[in-house]
Amino acid sequence: MTKRFTISFLLIALFSITALHAQLTQETRFLGTAGGAGNTFFRTPLGVYGGLAELSAGFGDNNFMALRVSPDLGYFLSDNVMVGSTVTLSVVTNFDDSFSFVGAIPFLRYYFNPTAANTYFYGQAQAGFVLSLDESDFNSYPFNVGGGVTHMLAPGVGLDGFLQLRDFDLGSDGGASLALGAALNIFLDEDQYSNRSSGTANLQTGSLMIGGTGGVINLSVSDNTSTAIALEPQLMYFVTPQLAVGGGLLIEFVNTDFAFGTINSTTLGLSPQVRYYFAEGGHRLWFLTGGIDFNYRRIDNDFAPGSADNETTANFAVGAGLNSFISQNVALELGPSLRIDPDFDLVRLGVDLGVQIFLNTAK
Repeated sequence: MTKRFTISFLLIALFSITALHAQLTQETRFLGTAGGAGNTFFRTPLGVYGGLAELSAGFGDNNFMALRVSPDLGYFLSDNVMVGSTVTLSVVTNFDDSFSFVGAIPFLRYYFNPTAANTYFYGQAQAGFVLSLDESDFNSYPFNVGGGVTHMLAPGVGLDGFLQLRDFDLGSDGGASLALGAALNIFLDEDQYSNRSSGTANLQTGSLMIGGTGGVINLSVSDNTSTAIALEPQLMYFVTPQLAVGGGLLIEFVNTDFAFGTINSTTLGLSPQVRYYFAEGGHRLWFLTGGIDFNYRRIDNDFAPGSADNETTANFAVGAGLNSFISQNVALELGPSLRIDPDFDLVRLGVDLGVQIFLNTAK
């Protein structure tokens, strides 16, 4: 379960954002995305950046239906203390077998300097459960502890960097890792939350749409040594106040050492996209979108030389949707989409719910 890592070229672009002075306050609401932009195998390449939920069905050689919900929700009890939980619900069926999980992973976060201008340091602890709802009987009790830093990029938009000791299943062997990563999250103070129904877009030529960009580097600290790096920056640029072009990158490396040898996996992806809004201002904006997703994957090992598995795939998708702005910089996103994957003879029809983040460059 990875969060995606914001790479340097995106951070450089963000330096052009107008200077901001913000403080953390009691009653601030927090919204995060536990899965990040590439949060499900069934996602469309149009990716609801910062996806919160999906309901989808696949038709072809392998039919399926999937329901997935995975937000992080939090609330500031004081300027320093935030409590919340990761909420997880996943139901996937191919009409012969089903895999269903439900979970809650509460967390406690303490900010050491909430009155600072834009950058805040924190410590966090989190523990909970993920339970199987079918006969697989695969239950886990995840735990993590660590610290991080939140830097505000715009009103209500925070970039979190963190270092955590994680255990996918506390008490079992082989699940512990050290995680270094970053994620974009939403922080709405009391005024922003109260005025969320009057939020309006301020799209401009030069605006950026960055959604759920983020990522993680995981270093195993268990007997079976494993290293995993996942980078998935997302960026769209408005060439006019209504037309945005851009896309996403995917870079994943996994190296795992077993008693019988080492397995390496490399995945590279490129997803060019275009999006057109029917208006440039207002509380609710409708859009059309389309994109192509190219992926390359290689798996090799040192105990069976010459057995490397290489695969290159491409699929495309079209969709429509609605952004409901809760501020100039943050919008909830809802929309249906259709993905066609000829390599796997798969058609995916889905409805996705997520968050979009918009940043306007300084004038």
